[in-house]
Amino acid sequence: MAGLALPLQMKKGRLVRETRTKQSIDDFINLLISTPKYSSSPDPEFGFVLNNLRFEILSESEGVVYKGDSSEGVISEIYGKKVSGSSSSPGTFAYDLKEAITAYEKRIKDVKVTMTYLREERNIYINVKGTLVEDESPYQLTTRFRIWN
Repeated sequence: MAGLALPLQMKKGRLVRETRTKQSIDDFINLLISTPKYSSSPDPEFGFVLNNLRFEILSESEGVVYKGDSSEGVISEIYGKKVSGSSSSPGTFAYDLKEAITAYEKRIKDVKVTMTYLREERNIYINVKGTLVEDESPYQLTTRFRIWN
């Protein structure tokens, strides 16, 4: 089973196919993570809210995301979810990412996601595990997402 190579490429008038399944799945999950949710006209549900977190205030001690202007003293919680956590907990961003991967990436099953926010590095580490549908072999992707606050 071969997916499309990302970024999209043309060869002899046809889209180039990715024969390395793991690389293709890695690329697709990274595309899903980096696409802001509700930004795709054909499918507004495609994407993940993580891009919205780049400029928000993350509280490592409370594990939640805030929005507001600290100079005006107005800061409110905008997501009732924890940044760090696993997909087994519905109140985490990891749970939402697992749901998005399950909905859009059909080449893996038994998906599990963990996310860890490290304030010193300003990174959110994401670990995705699952099983490849085509041959039942284990699948794992570890990536990170840089935030700017």
